[in-house]
Amino acid sequence: MSSSEVALIISIFSVGQMIFSPFVGTLKSKIGGKNSIICGFFMMIATSIGLGMLSLIAYPDNFKYVGVITRFLQGVGYVFLQVTCYSIITNVFKEDMEKYVTLVEVASMLGEGLGPFLGAIVQPYLGYANTMYLFGIINAFGLLVCIIITPSVLNKTIS
Repeated sequence: MSSSEVALIISIFSVGQMIFSPFVGTLKSKIGGKNSIICGFFMMIATSIGLGMLSLIAYPDNFKYVGVITRFLQGVGYVFLQVTCYSIITNVFKEDMEKYVTLVEVASMLGEGLGPFLGAIVQPYLGYANTMYLFGIINAFGLLVCIIITPSVLNKTIS
């Protein structure tokens, strides 16, 4: 694969975010805030596993196409999490909005910043596929925490 094809696979994540950002609010209103976050986590888990399974693809063109689709969907899952959290904070937690927006932003930046760093540390020991599976497990832990602590009433509010 050429360096431009690798760049495409990496950057398509942001394209998924840009395309779906305007629609997440409408989808969240239909399925609820908590369900929207859960949907985002499921997409992040599935795409992390999918990225790990890329190592099983022998043909470069198939690798490229599946990689682009998987990273695009990963961007969609990420935007579900991000947009929904901001929406809930600005609509439900108006009194402490700055505090909670800051916490979400810190968590978001930690994920985007520490993810590649953590991947670089563990990849030599786990290999590419297992590193991606580890990220799936980390996202599954986030999903579990979300299911436990996020109130279901957020599925019924205007958040």
